[in-house]
Amino acid sequence: MMDRLIIACEVLRYELEYLGVNSAKCLFLPQGLHQSPSELGLELQKAIKKAENDWNPRMVVLAYGRCGGGVIGLQAAKAVLRLPLADDCISLLLGEGKKTNAETYYLSAGWVDFASDPYRQYLKLRDIYGEEDANWCSREMMKGYKRICLIRNEAREAENYWKYAGEMAGFFFLQTLQVDGNLNWLRRLVKGSGWKNLIKVPPGMPVREEHFQIADEHRRRF
Repeated sequence: MMDRLIIACEVLRYELEYLGVNSAKCLFLPQGLHQSPSELGLELQKAIKKAENDWNPRMVVLAYGRCGGGVIGLQAAKAVLRLPLADDCISLLLGEGKKTNAETYYLSAGWVDFASDPYRQYLKLRDIYGEEDANWCSREMMKGYKRICLIRNEAREAENYWKYAGEMAGFFFLQTLQVDGNLNWLRRLVKGSGWKNLIKVPPGMPVREEHFQIADEHRRRF
């Protein structure tokens, strides 16, 4: 029996490697699953079952936030589930106490290398459907956004990713900015340091919406 196994979105791969996570104790799932919270939930439950069957860990760490409700209902048969009281991976990358902005499209090194985005969709669709349709579709996906923000941290040199952020922002006529992220929340999640802003779910019990509602109420009050 191992102490813990981590199930994470692949966009967090660089940060987890930087924090010294052994890849043999980590299952990475594709970011594209976030497009359907129900599908994400199904794949996460399969990964939890695989973790318990193949490695029999005492604890399964989910490096996922609420993610549109995708984690609600997840449960382990024998292991404790540990996950952050975060909205999504962006919240984890920004760090505790930092709020996301609904008019900002966030990027990180992992998002650029392992995820898709409306600019990449445009480049892909252009070769299939032509310039006009690809342009319209990608701009529909970016409706409501005013800026592209690159989250920097110690895990990866930002220069190449800043260049990509500029290309994407230029295509959509948006502003660009960089912010420094903070890995302390993610570090505590995977290293097991305390329970502040983390959820502990006993074996056989599901992750509930109430976990996140309580966290939201705490943030509003304090």
